[in-house]
Amino acid sequence: ELRDRYKVGDPGSVYGTGSNPHRIEHLVKRESDLVRLRYLMPESQAGDYTHVVRQQGEVGELALLELRPTSGADHDFVDAIGIDNCMVLYYEDRGFFDEALRFFHEYHLKALHQACHSGAPVIFGSWYNFSLGAGWSPAIYRQAFLPLIRECAQLVHEHGLLYHLYDDGGCAALLADWADAGVDCVSTL
Repeated sequence: ELRDRYKVGDPGSVYGTGSNPHRIEHLVKRESDLVRLRYLMPESQAGDYTHVVRQQGEVGELALLELRPTSGADHDFVDAIGIDNCMVLYYEDRGFFDEALRFFHEYHLKALHQACHSGAPVIFGSWYNFSLGAGWSPAIYRQAFLPLIRECAQLVHEHGLLYHLYDDGGCAALLADWADAGVDCVSTL
């Protein structure tokens, strides 16, 4: 059994810009949940991105089409476990942290491989949940996340495509690292 729960604001109440729900229980609570989660993750298929060629044909030279194959390893990792829990795991249960990170990254790499055959000239990778702005240190970033970004950029380049990395800003300390990892374009600075 896997379970996550959300709290939704009272009818008519306002939280932020509306009655936004927030998570009160995360889906992954222990390492054994990762084994169970494998059965819930949908498999990416090459046909999932056939619309991209048609869309690029429609816009022609007027636009550069980018494709984001999944919400990203960072998003799935933090969404399943919680940002605070992820940060605590890094220090208190590094084995669980590494296993969960690898699980979500490998899932993303499979979809990324399919996306590289989509016809999109640029692959968009979002990494904002692992950003310095989210609270991760440059040392942790370089040790834990930069190798994953390097893998993504390498896979994309092997297919002759460009890799666009999205971060939420405050990332000047990482620009040289991203260039070294093969990132072609960065936003948002």
